[in-house]
Amino acid sequence: MGLCQTYVLMPFLLDAIKWLGAGKKGRVGINPNLNSLHDLLTQQRVVCEISALTDNLSIYCCQSYTDTEVKKIHEFVAEGGGLLIRGPKTWPCGDMQAQH
Repeated sequence: MGLCQTYVLMPFLLDAIKWLGAGKKGRVGINPNLNSLHDLLTQQRVVCEISALTDNLSIYCCQSYTDTEVKKIHEFVAEGGGLLIRGPKTWPCGDMQAQH
């Protein structure tokens, strides 16, 4: 993630983590495919760990999931877990960088 992307997205990411974790004291799990998100959140002093989806997480961050994971994710959210899903690689600064 470049400097512009980090600058634009970091406030949103921090707010989303705070909102999803409001009133919860569990762990924040980051899917192994999102090492860069883990690094960014750690730099911002968000306590998180690279992890698969487990029952003892309060928040789980992933970029996508397979058909076999749908049931587990649905149960996680239904039981009060917070889910942050990263969409396709379309960043707000992408067009600006291409113009320069």
